[in-house]
Amino acid sequence: MPASPFTVRHARSIHGLLGEVNSEPPARIAIGGALLPASDLASAVGRDAPDAVAVQSRPAPPDELGEFEAFIVVIDEWPLTDGVHEQLRAADRAALPIVAVLIGLEDEPRSDEIPYVLATDVVRADRVADAAVPAVERVAARAKGEAYRIAHALPHFREEAAKATINHYARLNGLVSVASMVPLADLPVLTLNQLRMVARLAGAYGIQLDAKRLIELTAVVGAGLGFRRIARTALAALPGPRWAMKGGVALGGTVAIGEAAMRRFRAEVESGAPPADNAVDAP
Repeated sequence: MPASPFTVRHARSIHGLLGEVNSEPPARIAIGGALLPASDLASAVGRDAPDAVAVQSRPAPPDELGEFEAFIVVIDEWPLTDGVHEQLRAADRAALPIVAVLIGLEDEPRSDEIPYVLATDVVRADRVADAAVPAVERVAARAKGEAYRIAHALPHFREEAAKATINHYARLNGLVSVASMVPLADLPVLTLNQLRMVARLAGAYGIQLDAKRLIELTAVVGAGLGFRRIARTALAALPGPRWAMKGGVALGGTVAIGEAAMRRFRAEVESGAPPADNAVDAP
């Protein structure tokens, strides 16, 4: 198994990264909009951690919303009432990612008609219960590399947070690889991003990382580093734009490492085994 270049030389900085992941507080989500559906959605989202969500029955000042990581607005009538519009405005002023959940509204509004909400962050459902998973998926996607904090708060949604984490770092590494003009110059950055991803996946599953885990993580990423070198050598003989193939290798390798880590961490949680007794399986 190829050794990772970060095993010794960058161990201190990586150890600091792991400590940062272990010490970050859980995320909290505010839910507003139509009061009764918002309360029902809060119950569905926070069923195993009710303190992680809070229903906003009125427009809250930005400093009050500052304790939350995202705002979900539940809309069951159109056009918006003044109260719901003000809630959205307050969440936007607090710079919170906003996800809109439309209940029973099939034809209107269009996804791009809801103020302060990106068209990609609109969830439609016939029932509130059906909206919980896709709403949290969108919140996790907006959280990017911090999605593990959502899993800290809402363990029932670990899978959604883990997948969002993998997708974020896979896309990031794909872009890094495409942008790199010097052969192999991107490998240290790709490797560090993969370590950061695996550390956050461990955090999503509530697994504490220590010095022993640090060694295990570098072994996992070392295997990914070897994969990238072999794949790039093979790609040199294939036709097509090199930049696209490089990006594909970086993206695919990061996904493979992330999914392998996710499976291992999930198995540890399900088995109840002490986290430090198991290593992450390399892809």
